[in-house]
Amino acid sequence: MHISRSLILLIIVIGGFHAVSADPLKGGVQHDTSEPLFGNVIEQIHAGYLPSGVKFDETVEPVAKDFKLHKLFSSVEMPVEDKEDTWYQIPKWRAGEFHREKQIDHTQSGDVVSISRADHVYGMQVDRKGGIWHHMSWPKVTRVALDGYSQYKIINRYEPVIMNEREYCVKISSTNLDVDDKTNKIIRTAKQEEIDTYYPVGSGKSKGECLIQGFSQHGRPNTTIEACTVEEEMIKPFFVINSFRGKDLRNSFKSYLQAHNLSDLIPDDLK
Repeated sequence: MHISRSLILLIIVIGGFHAVSADPLKGGVQHDTSEPLFGNVIEQIHAGYLPSGVKFDETVEPVAKDFKLHKLFSSVEMPVEDKEDTWYQIPKWRAGEFHREKQIDHTQSGDVVSISRADHVYGMQVDRKGGIWHHMSWPKVTRVALDGYSQYKIINRYEPVIMNEREYCVKISSTNLDVDDKTNKIIRTAKQEEIDTYYPVGSGKSKGECLIQGFSQHGRPNTTIEACTVEEEMIKPFFVINSFRGKDLRNSFKSYLQAHNLSDLIPDDLK
């Protein structure tokens, strides 16, 4: 079964994840000996590379019955977005608005370059000590324009794993719907887990390595682990975002810090 290898993380314009007991992340979980997947990516994957403490699930929930093959996408009821939210701190090099043009799929027969244009924004509020925080909510529906079709990803879970000045790693679970641009019909459905790790590689630039495990519409693994690489460039420095989709991010940020015993980080103008 075909699995579209489009990175999820980069297409989250103002993305979403929720954990009921989520604690603020300050680069806490990390693996100091992990190395970027530069060089022979395929060999490193087969050698068992995964960030410390991270693994793919053996099975996942099946694709929802409403997402049937050949059904008109316009008749599909997508999930309500942004039901719950949280905040987490990000490295300063990861904050700002970024753009990518393409991705490179690493295969046993060689590298394949494909179009994968997307913009995203990371970082929305600044705490009293200068730390930059990102607001996330889910479920979140994102879209990537590919060659002849669009892929809609329903992000069901977004779990930051490593946050520090050297790397940024997240694990993401999604439902993928591929929709033919001409007929507007669903041509593929699948589940996907993705582990994305990003590294700063220069002023305003970063490189991302993505490991993908595909699952069938029934929730069973149907691919070996696949790998993609992207390069992205900052097109706008970090800027404070006070509201989004009708949500008052200033008050949301204050409430989050208070709820997690971090009142000392509340900006003076919010006290």
